[in-house]
Formats: sequence, structure tokens, C-alpha cells
Amino acid sequence: MKAYSQHLLVRVFFVLSGLLCVLPGLAQAAVLTCEGTGMLTYSPGFTNTPQLITVKGDAIVGPCVGLPAGLAAKWHFEGQGTLGCQLLPNAVAGGYGTVSWNDGTTSMANFVSALTTRTITGDLVTVSTLKIVSGKFDQQTLNITATLLQTDALACFTPQGVTSVTGPFELSVLPL
Repeated sequence: MKAYSQHLLVRVFFVLSGLLCVLPGLAQAAVLTCEGTGMLTYSPGFTNTPQLITVKGDAIVGPCVGLPAGLAAKWHFEGQGTLGCQLLPNAVAGGYGTVSWNDGTTSMANFVSALTTRTITGDLVTVSTLKIVSGKFDQQTLNITATLLQTDALACFTPQGVTSVTGPFELSVLPL
């Protein structure tokens, strides 16, 4: 049984490899992942009471891994949603982002969705999906993964709330 499974796996690998060679038009060369550090600011700050909040984000990422080689970028996002210290599904209702690449080009992207989870240490990990609507990588999907480090667990209980967070940031351009 083990030999049969290994043989089947090898055959599937070669079939898929052959398809990529025969149909190069279906493969997307512009897949890119860029890591760095980001910061999100909230106005007003979010507290234990959910309310409409403006979110602004900035990050510097790179060097990127993938094609085209040698890219790095600055990321800026503005959006809005009903946010509070407890996790709210689909809390960000909309927004847009701009990627300014180090080759002088830009990518404009519209917010599609986000999913936020809390780690065991209390940090938040948000994965956002955006659609690039113009510029470099037009019509491709942009995934943003931001790990928001919880440095002040008591801020939710203050009148000003949590006004900013920083942490590791990953920007990925996915194929069409």
C-alpha cells in the first residue's frame, strides 16, 4: 500500500509539473511576499464598548521574496468599522489601501474582508483581503497579515482606549 501511495504521489507531481510547462499562460509570475513592521492607529481609540472607529495603517516591508525581484514597499490603509476590545466578526466595513513600491509604481486596493483571531498571549492577528483595482498587479488579490502586539492590556478599560498598536506585518500579492 505504501509503495502504491508513493507511486501515485510521484505521478500526480509529474502531471502537475507538465501542466505548468505546457500551459505557461496559466501560471502567474507576479507572486510576492513582503515582511516588515506595521502600525495601526484608531480614532477614537477602541474600548470595551464597540463604536464606529476610523482605522489608519502604515507599514514598511521588504525586501520582498518572489517575482519581480528586488521590490520593497510602503503600505498605507484607511478604513472604518465598528470596533471594540472584544473580537467582532467583519468589524471593518470598508476601506482602501495604497502600496508604494520602491520601483516608483503604486498599487491601489479596495478592502474586501478581514478575519481577526486572538493568540494565547492576547495579541491579535488580522488577515485582510483586498482587491488591487489599479496600478502594479492590477486585478490581483492582496493579503495583509498584521500581528498586533498587545502591550497595554488595561487600555480597553480607559476612556481613551487603545489608540495604536504595532507589530509584524506581511503583505502578499496572490495570483489572479
